[in-house]
Amino acid sequence: MNAVSRPPTFAARCRLVLLGVLLLAACNSPPLYETRARGFLERQGVAPATITRLTERQPLAADEAARLEGFRDTAVRHLLAGNPGIAQEMILRLSADADEEVRWGAAGNPRTPPERLLALRVAGRYATMNEYLARNPALPREIIVAMYRGGEANKVAFAMNPALPEELMREIAATGSELDRIWLATNPSLPPSLMQTLEADASEGVRRSLEQNPARKRWRRGS
Repeated sequence: MNAVSRPPTFAARCRLVLLGVLLLAACNSPPLYETRARGFLERQGVAPATITRLTERQPLAADEAARLEGFRDTAVRHLLAGNPGIAQEMILRLSADADEEVRWGAAGNPRTPPERLLALRVAGRYATMNEYLARNPALPREIIVAMYRGGEANKVAFAMNPALPEELMREIAATGSELDRIWLATNPSLPPSLMQTLEADASEGVRRSLEQNPARKRWRRGS
């Protein structure tokens, strides 16, 4: 006789809800740039399609990007600086913006030149700027390792980076917090052996995140 599947307890449901909130917080950090930018641009009469492209980090036409750069709103400029589809000249301008939050956007942009990323780094200590850099796959491998070893950003940020060296992925899987492992499970560069490890993770949140990882789906189809 098959065992009866029991629904999750109230405590378990609460835990999953809390993890969901934490995941959203890590993805759309406390300033809530997407929400703020959308509200500002709607009040300015900007076309809904342009707003969607900005908030979803889709390619922007040159005239759209130029208009958005003209606004002095921090949320708009932060998202613009992080958009990989804008011109390199604009990325460089925004990476040197007087507003640190705008520079944070450029720090997470994979098309920001590596030398500019290195100039943005706050070496030797934790900094919000480093949180954005730690997620950026354009950062040189040796810098990723140095920042990780130096505690310059939280493990969650490194766990999200597709360029994270495999040895650090394995370290996070073995010693990271549940939230660290949840985000590691979303990493598209996970090797199959580590996917197998995470499939057996005690956390339902980790296993659920892994199930949604396209890399895991491709691996399972091919196995």
